[in-house]
Amino acid sequence: MYQDSYSECNVPVKTLPLAKVFSALMVVLSAFTLLAGLLFLNPIWLLSFLVLVFLTYLQMMNSHLEYEYIFVSGDMQIDVIKWQRKRKKVMDFSLDNVTVIAKNGSDAARAYSGRSLKVRNFTSHTTDDYYILALKTDGEEQVVLFEPDEDMLDVLSHAAPSKVKR
Repeated sequence: MYQDSYSECNVPVKTLPLAKVFSALMVVLSAFTLLAGLLFLNPIWLLSFLVLVFLTYLQMMNSHLEYEYIFVSGDMQIDVIKWQRKRKKVMDFSLDNVTVIAKNGSDAARAYSGRSLKVRNFTSHTTDDYYILALKTDGEEQVVLFEPDEDMLDVLSHAAPSKVKR
């Protein structure tokens, strides 16, 4: 039914201004602790410098994110890519488990808005032009928010025309 269907889409996540300010402050604080450690030759300052460098690294890794949606022959996978280096699979499901794919604000999407379902947001956070994907796995219903491009929507529409509401 889904043979030879393939599409992928990358969506960079917008870095919040507060995260940029926080990163800059962490770098300045790290530089200050390094100078204080070298000036006073105190191992506590140097140890705190190493801890701050590690925390700055973690914060910067988590502030540069990109989501990748991959649809291959009836299976969809969502990965998160950190700093264009580390890839982690965050979700994997079959199109058979999908109830509906609909544009945000449409009648089909409104049917899921008032319910208390688990919502997983894999959007860029820059626009309200995203799609909802209602999914039922292991008896639990959840909603996935994502931003597919036109090519992916075409492939999804071809694979499951009754489930995709444009």
